[in-house]
Amino acid sequence: MKIILTEWYREWQESMSQQPDPVTLDLTNKTQLQFLVLSLGRGNFDEVSIETDSSETLTYITELLKGTGGAEPAVADTLVTASKLYQAGYHIFRQEPYGIFFVNPKPRPDLFAATDQGEYAGRQDP
Repeated sequence: MKIILTEWYREWQESMSQQPDPVTLDLTNKTQLQFLVLSLGRGNFDEVSIETDSSETLTYITELLKGTGGAEPAVADTLVTASKLYQAGYHIFRQEPYGIFFVNPKPRPDLFAATDQGEYAGRQDP
């Protein structure tokens, strides 16, 4: 049960320009799952795009967003479509007051192959 999580901050304060930095999380790893659950519960995310490795993981992450994250399914309004992470066809969830989540409704197990993460050069977190 793995996801690739790409985060974007709307109000970037650093001197260098912001670059997407995909991170692969293994949700069977208690530390990585705890990080995700606490971050969702605290509302720490601005904008996030999520890819999953299976339909089981897709269901799990959707329920986690709606449950722990309190995120609600949403439609593509002007704020959503202005996001750097917006992709047509992705499921959209809004977490008040600021969070926007884009979840690919089609699992992409190919992105998680050890030798090739395609368009995602996601780093593996411990």
